[in-house]
Order: sequence, then C-alpha cells, then structure tokens
Amino acid sequence: MNVAPGVATRRVSYPGELGFPPTPVSFEIPVGWTTTPVRGALAVVRDDRPGPDGFHANLVVSVDRIGSGVTLSAAARGVHNDAIGVAHRFELIAERVLAIDETPAILREQVVEVTGGVTPLAQSVLLHVVDVGDGVARDCIQLTMTAEVAMADEARARMADLISTLVVGER
Repeated sequence: MNVAPGVATRRVSYPGELGFPPTPVSFEIPVGWTTTPVRGALAVVRDDRPGPDGFHANLVVSVDRIGSGVTLSAAARGVHNDAIGVAHRFELIAERVLAIDETPAILREQVVEVTGGVTPLAQSVLLHVVDVGDGVARDCIQLTMTAEVAMADEARARMADLISTLVVGER
C-alpha cells in the first residue's frame, strides 16, 4: 500500500466493521443430496445420483453485495449477460416474477451448453434482492439449480419445492 509519509493507517476487516455479513439463507434439500464446499459460493448441494450422462444435478447458492440503487431487473440483466458470456449455447426458456416474503424475485428457466460440456444443461435460476439494513447496499441472492436436460422436469419440481422452503434473512 502506498501511503504518504506520516499518514496514520488502521486495519479493518470484513465481515466486521466494514458492513453487515451476507444475508442468511436457508432451505430444505432432498434426502440423498449432500453439501459440497465450493469456493465463491455460499452453499452447494448436489444429488449423489448421476444423471443419464453422468452429470450430478446441483444447486449453487451465492450472495453478492450490490449498491442500494441496483434494481432486481438490473441484477437479473447482469446475471443473464454473465451466463451468455460463458455459454457455448444459451437459450432462455421462460422468465416469471414471483414473491419471496412479499418481495419480488425472478425465476428463469434456461438451457446452456458450456464449452467442453458433454450434454446440454437445464437451469432454474432464482434471483432475489434484499436490503441489508445499512442504507448503502443490498444483497442479490442467486439460487441456480442445474441438471441434465433429460432431468429438467425433475429439477424444476425440486426447485419449486426448494423455493417453498426458502427462508431469507432471519425470521
């Protein structure tokens, strides 16, 4: 760090005095699904049974801190553009607005193929933006259920079940 001579500094840490910790998220997962730590995600759970092409259905949960002025639709556009940027093939199947604790959320159904992937993947992506209580930031909570296209109906049903048990924040 380049600091002018004679300027006092102090160390700060996060989480800690630099703001609120990420918004807590909890949900129920099916028996036979296990948690797997993955860097950069709040939580990852996966089905221990592989699909027909060997892919394990999984759910990745992330919480990203965004500015207080970022809307749900702007956050969704950013996530959408990121998905298009990494996919060899991307197809948005459906998008709808639903409510989580009376706050709007967006649920997307999409099909992606990633470079080097062996099979097209179906995804259900839930985006939900909540205030963190400091007046400066919000948290964008993203739940992404991914499964082989052949397992898409089962994955959508699991995502619907998961959303029905979703608790965001502390209640």
